[in-house]
Amino acid sequence: MILNYCWKHWNQHGEANGKVIQSRTIIFRILCNLKIGVSSIESWGPSRSRNRIEFKVQTIMREITKRAKCNDYLELIPMISQAVEIIEAVSLKFIFYDMLLIILKSHHKCCMHDYLLDTHTDLKEVVQHGFWYKHERKLVAKTQEIFDFLVAVNGQIYSWYTEILQGRIYVSSASGVGPLMRDIPSEYKPTPPGGWKFVRK
Repeated sequence: MILNYCWKHWNQHGEANGKVIQSRTIIFRILCNLKIGVSSIESWGPSRSRNRIEFKVQTIMREITKRAKCNDYLELIPMISQAVEIIEAVSLKFIFYDMLLIILKSHHKCCMHDYLLDTHTDLKEVVQHGFWYKHERKLVAKTQEIFDFLVAVNGQIYSWYTEILQGRIYVSSASGVGPLMRDIPSEYKPTPPGGWKFVRK
């Protein structure tokens, strides 16, 4: 039911038949929390049922990122970076990095030019985070794929890699310095993807 609700609301906007349609940001938040929640509850239900639900959530999230409109990335990428920050399982982090790559490939030519030139973004942080040498190879390889794509678009992005000494410096994926966070005092940090407020560190 939740998945049907999210899919219906994502593909509509404004009002339909007098009913208010949830914003695309809220829908993505719901799905992020659902994916993280279902994946983290080890004792929840038969593994087959759980795997089926996880697959459905993941499939819808991938479709949503594929259908994201121009400038949706300004809200989707910060949520991805927050999700990556609180997730421990590499397999789950990988899924969010994969969605990030989908967004970049879909919109790097149309609406992300200035964003990719910015040196203080959630995108930069999540990429630098993924290079940390203690991460599993699978995640580092996906990060490298994203990084190679970005460097091909803008060669200046290569500095993101040298800044962290090729992964030897750990970088938080959600420190709150991205373009949507700049006006928030430094003593505050973002809550998890479904959070609505900022809380003190």
